[in-house]
Amino acid sequence: MFDRRHQQPAIHNLPHRFYGILSGGGSYYNPNMLLDDVTRIGVETTDYHFTEAIAAKVTQFVDDAIHRDGPFFLYMAFSAPHGPLRAWPNDIEQYRGNYLKGWDETRTNRHETQRGLGMVDQ
Repeated sequence: MFDRRHQQPAIHNLPHRFYGILSGGGSYYNPNMLLDDVTRIGVETTDYHFTEAIAAKVTQFVDDAIHRDGPFFLYMAFSAPHGPLRAWPNDIEQYRGNYLKGWDETRTNRHETQRGLGMVDQ
């Protein structure tokens, strides 16, 4: 179970685990109240990013689950859509200036690209 919410609900009788923050938001590089199951953990590295850590942990949880009998339930919620400027500086720089022409032109250009690739008809 991955969630950035304030509590971890039990899903029926399925085994569950938790990796996330209890604070509901914060630093992506050194999150406060970061938990791995019920253990509060700290970040001991300068290359930690919360979004990448969630993806790595979910991969580990799925790998563990496929070796057990029975179903499993996975809920994963990234915090990144709420604070996209908390990306790595190189990622931000890669897109610098891409949206200066405004939403309408960006949308039109993307739609034309999709049409050219045959992804949409109109």
